[in-house]
Amino acid sequence: MNRISSAAVLALALASGCAASANKNAVGYDGAVVLGGGDAKNSAFADTHLNNATDSAVDTATDSAADSTPAAPAPPCPKETPCVLFYGPIVYNIAAGGMNDPAVDKPFEQAFLPKGAVVTIAGDAKWKSMTRADFAKFNLIVIGDNLDWHPQAPYLQTAFETRTIWNPAITGRVIVQGIDAGFHTSHSDKPAAAGAYLTMTLRWLTSGPGTALYVSSIAREYDYLGSIGAFTSVAQGGELVSITEPAHPIFLGSTSDSLSAWKITYHRIIQTFPIGFRAVAKSGEGDAGSAGPVVVIRDRD
Repeated sequence: MNRISSAAVLALALASGCAASANKNAVGYDGAVVLGGGDAKNSAFADTHLNNATDSAVDTATDSAADSTPAAPAPPCPKETPCVLFYGPIVYNIAAGGMNDPAVDKPFEQAFLPKGAVVTIAGDAKWKSMTRADFAKFNLIVIGDNLDWHPQAPYLQTAFETRTIWNPAITGRVIVQGIDAGFHTSHSDKPAAAGAYLTMTLRWLTSGPGTALYVSSIAREYDYLGSIGAFTSVAQGGELVSITEPAHPIFLGSTSDSLSAWKITYHRIIQTFPIGFRAVAKSGEGDAGSAGPVVVIRDRD
């Protein structure tokens, strides 16, 4: 394959692919596959781009540090075929010796995206190379669950270091939660309940305007959201969840009971959050430790 810069691929694909709802097999972009150097481990899987409609990986492009010119800003893809960006370091933790194969193992959340969603997984090097305009091309950014069961705070360091770049691109709906629903779709006493909640949550996020954000990573304080607003939280596990806004669309098909008893349903209590956010679910009465919100959202219409 000829070498193609990631910027060129990004501009071409997001202009003609994700923006064309008629072409559900359109390619977004693939990122750098670093074959040597200090970032090789973090970037060996960089940015595998998948299309849920075809459920297959597509071409991989090789770029260099010189190929850093950002593509022209473009609106997010059609809501019917949303473009979704996954923060790769939390999914695969390659640098820490993660055992999952990016060519085979998909993020937990991917199967619950709307049908036809165009998925890009940004590895460490690619994420660092992206501009605010690049992030704004996506309908949804997912900072989700770790495939190896053991998420660690350092996996989110790149998200923290680049927060002033990607945070301002989040103009749409947001959910921040202490619930790791993606993980529990595979590892739970109630996988169907976790899947139902995750499906409706991702549908709500991608049906709104602008670029939305899904956060369920539980291993670190939410300092990497600092340019969105100030969040504080405490690490705490529990089984009981109480929905406080049952009419909200993310809870269609869910109840407090269905969101409880997942084998540690939540792992973090969100103590404070920015103006414009509100709590829609909290830890249930009877759980030990501090009570408080486990799901907070920001609406955009």
